[in-house]
Amino acid sequence: MRPMTDLIPRYLRWAQAQGMSPRTIDGRDGILRRADAQLPCGLEDVDEQEIVEWLNAPNARSKKRRSLATLSNYWYTLASFYDWATRPGNAELDSNPMLDLVPPKTIAGRSRGLPRSVVDDVLERAENPYRLFVTLSLYSGLRCIEIGGLDRADVSEQRIDVRDAKGGSPQVAFGHPEIWAAVKDMAPGNLVEQVGGVADASWISIRSALYFRRKLGHVISLHRFRHTFACRLREQGADLFVIKKAMRHASVRSTEIYAEAGDGEVATAVANLPAPTRKAA
Repeated sequence: MRPMTDLIPRYLRWAQAQGMSPRTIDGRDGILRRADAQLPCGLEDVDEQEIVEWLNAPNARSKKRRSLATLSNYWYTLASFYDWATRPGNAELDSNPMLDLVPPKTIAGRSRGLPRSVVDDVLERAENPYRLFVTLSLYSGLRCIEIGGLDRADVSEQRIDVRDAKGGSPQVAFGHPEIWAAVKDMAPGNLVEQVGGVADASWISIRSALYFRRKLGHVISLHRFRHTFACRLREQGADLFVIKKAMRHASVRSTEIYAEAGDGEVATAVANLPAPTRKAA
């Protein structure tokens, strides 16, 4: 078996030094290892056509092609790797096989807020740790990885200090009375572990989805409550930039899917445009 190229760990050390999150680095490590093993001569000796064929090859087990989101992730991982490997003044490779390849078209995301009846039913029937997960996601928009890292000392009435935020840097989320009521009497220490859960993002995500389906009859993910958090802000009149800050998005483009106006809102705005001032006859 051909040994893995030593460029992968070197690229990942560089990515870490650039501030890339551990989660992203792990994902790119897996993609690059897979590409290096499956490309005819590995990552170091490949041409444009071989990359195109590898990106578009069906999964060996399912025989299905990669989804557009997965294809985009693979493409940008390879593009970043080869940009690093051919950087001026410190190049590892002679040429960049990605240079003339066009990135996959991306599909604009859609907000996936839950119906009020589903949210109310989950809040009424869910037991801990899942009820706490839902409360944190629904009322402050926390992600699974952020919920897993929360300590009692991180939560006050007004704010939540998110130490394990997406991207790796600490962030601040805004508090809510429902969250404060749920955690104010808890002991010091990790919140998830105190209510019987495992403080791990994958455990929280997978177990929550299974619980919602098997125990409550809802085929939904915990992340849908974060979407619902943003949709409710929009319904209450919050503008794009308020939602961006509440969601802790790095770019306003990520927030746009939650800020789309409904037909009724547009119709009212158009109808309320001022008529021209007419002089009295």
